[in-house]
Amino acid sequence: MFWIIDDDPIFRLIHKYLLSEQGVESEAFDTIANAKNELLTINKPDLLPEVVLLDINMGAGSLGWEFIEAFKSLPLFQEFVNSTAIYMVSSSTASEDIAKAKSYTEVLGFIVKPLNEYYITEVKGKASIWP
Repeated sequence: MFWIIDDDPIFRLIHKYLLSEQGVESEAFDTIANAKNELLTINKPDLLPEVVLLDINMGAGSLGWEFIEAFKSLPLFQEFVNSTAIYMVSSSTASEDIAKAKSYTEVLGFIVKPLNEYYITEVKGKASIWP
């Protein structure tokens, strides 16, 4: 299961469709709060998502980094780190955003929107992806 966390409904739809075309089941969240709330209902590591595609700028002053910090405070954090890959997904190519993503050991890569077949293949294999 992949999680798509993005405030843009068009990108959520496109990414969900592209993943589906590649046989990947996904769940989409429009806010970090909704994704964090879902996370709080998980009580076993095998229920955690395999991959999180996390938008950086979520609108209304919300940033994807907040989601990573929320994970760090959860009791399942150690299992999360071992079983879930996080990729920052953004239309931004700002060097500051890329550098910040690299500063999180939990983040395996940075994908410039939109997602495509190449990225999906790499993400399914949990490859490191950096611009």
